[in-house]
Amino acid sequence: MRLILFVVFVLCFFQSIVLFSQNHVIRGYVQDSISGIAISQCTVLFLPSNISVKTDKRGYFISQIPFSQKFDLIFSHPLYKESKQTISTLNFDTTSLTISLLSSTFSTKTVLVEDDHFHNGIRQGESDILVSGDFLRKNLTSTIGETMKNIPGISVQSMGASTSRPTLRGMGMDRVLLFEDGQKSGDMSATSADHAVSIDPQSIDHIEVIRGPMAFLYSSNSTGGVINVTRNTIPTVLPTDIQASTLLYGESVSRLASLSGKIEIPFSKFSLRGDASYKNNQPYFTPLGLLRNTQSSMLNTSIGGTFFGDRGYVGGGFSFFANDYGIPPDSILGHPNGVTVSMMKSRIETKSEMFFPEQTFSHIEVLGSFIDYFHKEIEANGRVGMSFSLKTTSLTALSDVSTSLQDSKTKVGLWFEHRNFQSGGFTFTPNTNEYSSAMMLYHSIEKDRFSFDMSLRYDVRSILPFVNDSSVAGKIENKLFANLSGAVEIVYNKHKDFSFGSRFLRTFRSPMTEELFSEGPHLAAYSYDVGNASLEQEIGTTFEIFTTLSNETLFSKMSIYGTHFQNFIIPVNTGQRSLRRNDLFLYRYIGQDALFLGYEFQVELKLSKYFNLSTNSFYTYARFIESQQYVPRIPPLISTIDCVFRYNSLETSIGLTNGLAQRNLGEFETETSGYTLLHIKAQYHFQWNSSLHTLSFSVLNATNQLYRNHLNRIKDVVPEQGVNARLLYSVFL
Repeated sequence: MRLILFVVFVLCFFQSIVLFSQNHVIRGYVQDSISGIAISQCTVLFLPSNISVKTDKRGYFISQIPFSQKFDLIFSHPLYKESKQTISTLNFDTTSLTISLLSSTFSTKTVLVEDDHFHNGIRQGESDILVSGDFLRKNLTSTIGETMKNIPGISVQSMGASTSRPTLRGMGMDRVLLFEDGQKSGDMSATSADHAVSIDPQSIDHIEVIRGPMAFLYSSNSTGGVINVTRNTIPTVLPTDIQASTLLYGESVSRLASLSGKIEIPFSKFSLRGDASYKNNQPYFTPLGLLRNTQSSMLNTSIGGTFFGDRGYVGGGFSFFANDYGIPPDSILGHPNGVTVSMMKSRIETKSEMFFPEQTFSHIEVLGSFIDYFHKEIEANGRVGMSFSLKTTSLTALSDVSTSLQDSKTKVGLWFEHRNFQSGGFTFTPNTNEYSSAMMLYHSIEKDRFSFDMSLRYDVRSILPFVNDSSVAGKIENKLFANLSGAVEIVYNKHKDFSFGSRFLRTFRSPMTEELFSEGPHLAAYSYDVGNASLEQEIGTTFEIFTTLSNETLFSKMSIYGTHFQNFIIPVNTGQRSLRRNDLFLYRYIGQDALFLGYEFQVELKLSKYFNLSTNSFYTYARFIESQQYVPRIPPLISTIDCVFRYNSLETSIGLTNGLAQRNLGEFETETSGYTLLHIKAQYHFQWNSSLHTLSFSVLNATNQLYRNHLNRIKDVVPEQGVNARLLYSVFL
């Protein structure tokens, strides 16, 4: 672990040795394309220097950037469509330009392929889904899962509102990896439904879902995709003046109140950034009344700094997250008074990017982090039933490789991780060290109307328990897993409005320590967990076809996919009570071949200048091949329809979400009835002096519909939240 940290800091030190050159002055004016009115508070990002500036109240901006014969300007504003302008220069003179922006009318910009301007992870673009701007604020809640659940293909697993975690195409747990600024979140939310995600959505800039070949730069286990949350703890853009924002948020259903704020202060070529947020809520209401022990209290803060040179930047940061939350009582499965979970996470990270346009390795990026995570599960009598400690050290190095091929992009990378797992309380799971490493290759090329993407990745993981013994889980001994994964994607662009393509993926997932060797009562999950030391690695083979149609009045996207899993690993309810804890059902990990089939469908139609209509639907069918039993905890067919009215800075919408009954049940699962929910939302922007203000109001489940989420582990006794009025007020300075 110390060796990895040493290597991280040495690499970042050498990358911080940068050269300085003469500056080029650029000035401009940004206006509305129709009215010609000046646009203030528009962010202008200069690439590759990563310097940013905002327009003043008259719509003007001016900046000095390192001289380059060619550079890109990215113009972004909450009320307008993002625009990109490429500038070519031959000398050091001043460049002047006028930019006209189109008003943002379609919400489809939240589902797109990005340009190469997000320097916030281990990649340079191409997310399948992007949640940002208006869409993020309109759907923002207190958890990542609830914030994303209205997106096609995404549902939520939970054991109460505090533990909401997104699932992709019916796949959850460790098959959906959460990244923060391009590095793993470092918590244990992937191991059990009672473990909360250690990321506060109110402190982030955007969320992206990355699928296909690009996802293998993150993980070998990316069947449904990976989720990268951009917080920018380490600044990646140098502002020319102080930038700050604050956000107030409240919910009626749980009397939730939260306050968050960010500030970034530039000093010459150095930028210092900090953020903090606090949230507190009481037990929430369901249509059946108050649900006990669903309160929570969360504190989240970070500070980071970056030095910018003419060829890149190097920076470091520290963040802290603490969350105390309740798991609602369950008189059927045990613990009639519920369980309280107390969790903390500290994170030290470093990041560096360097650009060498004329060299073989033209862009080098290095990310390193050390994460110390701890949580304990406390029974109603005050005793600690179970505790977990997880220390994760990781290092990622990625580089663009220049080739002689036109319209191509090549990336190579290395990844190392050390994971120290320890558990305490009434558990017999052994403490374990895990060592993982990978080599990655990504290549894309465009020729005529075709684009071709491919990736290869080779992973090795060793799991070394501190003891060698036998238990009910089997023989506890050292494990070694290694395999190849990768993807191929081909897209045919018939014309600028229509494209279709297909992708083939081979994923690899090794079993985790908890799946191999766990043994003991998991009180917050109301289960007695037993691992399976004989589990083999999980291999997934996916084939997908997709089409996209986009023009001035219509956007549509459809995907059909199928995945065959060899040795699909999952904990299943045996239907038996534990011999050691008769109040808990025995859950045992198994590995069986399984087949997943599904689709995602989305359409947005511009009915008039002021009205948009959108609808989406997704469904997953999953079954074990040998036993022909259904895979448990798979969401039913879910559809939504929204009608949006937008006039200048005001946007209102009314929508319906329909979930069909889930009758494809795993063993010992119970049926979930269908439901229809009504949502009403409104959002208004206004500018006052040099600040931009956003006010969002929404009413979810407006009819107070009684419904249950099939992915809620204790859905039979815990319905979902009732009518909920939410208010958000944000200010950007």
